[in-house]
Parts: sequence; C-alpha cells; structure tokens
Amino acid sequence: MKNKFLIILLIFTSSMISCSTSNASTQSYWNNCNFLRASARAQEFVDAINEQKPTTIYNMLSENYREKIEKEDFVKRYLDDLSYPYISPLYCYLQKVDLHYDVKGVVSCKVASRLIGEKFAFTILYENGDYYFECFEDIIDNSYRDKFDNKVVKWI
Repeated sequence: MKNKFLIILLIFTSSMISCSTSNASTQSYWNNCNFLRASARAQEFVDAINEQKPTTIYNMLSENYREKIEKEDFVKRYLDDLSYPYISPLYCYLQKVDLHYDVKGVVSCKVASRLIGEKFAFTILYENGDYYFECFEDIIDNSYRDKFDNKVVKWI
C-alpha cells in the first residue's frame, strides 16, 4: 500500500512539474512574441518619422488620437511643423521599448540633433489586435506653433 501511495505521489509530482514548466514556457513564448511585435511596430513608427511620412504616422496613432483630428489636418500640420528648423525630431534612433502588462508602455528614442543626449519618448498601446502610439499631441491640438513664443533663442 505504501509503495502504491509513493508511486501515485511520484506520478502526480512529475505531472505537476511538467505542467508548470509547459505553462511557464508558453507564457514566456507569448510575452516574447508580444515584445517582438511591439518592438517591430515601434521601429516602423520611428522609420515613418525619419522618412517624414505623416500619413503612415497618422495610421499608426492610437484610436483616441485619430478621433481628435482628421488625417488631412494632421498631415498638413505635421508638414507645417517640419518647415520650422530644429523643432520636430530630425532623425530618431529606437533605444528601447518598455511594455507594462503587454498593453501599454513607453518607447524611448535618441534624437540625432545638435543637442547631445536629446531624447524623444512616446506611449505605445495595444488595441484592436496591434500596437499603436500616442505621439505628436502638440500637432493634434495645434500647440506646435507656440513652441518658440516668448522665448529668446541664442545662436552661438
């Protein structure tokens, strides 16, 4: 009787270990897939910024941001913002993607500019089966025009 109990206990223990290992590897696999997709999507967004493609940028904005402005208005304002020298990011390098619970996170970029160490960060969201971004709020609310109001710029 004691031997049967030990055998049953051994089988039960080994099945629990195999199930938990399987579950952990499955969870790790899905987390890795989500992170890989978020990173790829963030790189696509950064590439659109670098290539100055406002239509692509607009399509990758979160649903909430797209509801605030029409595509044509966004494109017009984005191109207007680019006409000001050294205001918009000239060229970004994706530095890291931090996902929080695979739903929301932060994308951090370095900016190629005259200011050493300049950073550019924006929010990444998982919605409608993919990752979208909350970025360029100043273009959406039209406040990008106020960036240099009442400021003295000293060129050295």
